[in-house]
Amino acid sequence: MELIFLGTPLKIRRHSEYTEDPKNPAPKYHIPGIISTQVENDNNKIFLGPLPLNLSDDEVKKFVSSFGPLRAFTLVKDIKTGSSKGYAFFSYSDASVTDAACEGLNGINLGGKEVVCRRANIPGYGTSKVKVGINYDSLCPVPTILECAMPPPASRILVLQNLATAEELKKEEEEISEDIRSECRKYGEIRDIIMHNDRVFVEFDNVDHAVTASGSLSGRRFNNRVVITTFLSEFEWQSKSLD
Repeated sequence: MELIFLGTPLKIRRHSEYTEDPKNPAPKYHIPGIISTQVENDNNKIFLGPLPLNLSDDEVKKFVSSFGPLRAFTLVKDIKTGSSKGYAFFSYSDASVTDAACEGLNGINLGGKEVVCRRANIPGYGTSKVKVGINYDSLCPVPTILECAMPPPASRILVLQNLATAEELKKEEEEISEDIRSECRKYGEIRDIIMHNDRVFVEFDNVDHAVTASGSLSGRRFNNRVVITTFLSEFEWQSKSLD
């Protein structure tokens, strides 16, 4: 567990030589509101990946928290660079939502990557300290220089992803566009809405309104999908470089 005390991060964990008596396991406690960075390797531990490498810890937390409060979470980082390795482990305070979360998050397209979400404790991935049988790095290869680029800065153009498939957007374009316009106008004036492939581009009148909308809509559910938000630069918008 990691806590902040007088501006300094404190890590709390058992001594490296500690061994638990299997006949008398220590009770597990959870303090509401505190998300541990140590995810217990039990049947409710969830794996999620591959993830876009520019997503921050908070962004991934918000994404998976749509199914309920988290008990523990860790976005796996490269030890040398501190960069995301593209996958995370987490568990929920209410273990009963584990199956629903795995089903709801599995197969979602994030930044062009179709993520896998499943229980981490599967055959071949036991509870021992030496884990064998599955190489998570093979699912989330080492990042390239381009993949490690910083996320796009905020702009007037909000990009909504994972609302629907490209086919659904094309078939129900008018209805979905009206739903999006109705919701987004709560945050500011809408100048234009364009649907392209499986993404929706919403042009606001100013950056502040787009940022407010992003903060509110990210992680929300639409048609049983979890909404992902990002931004498109003014240059790309004016040149209509939407791919």
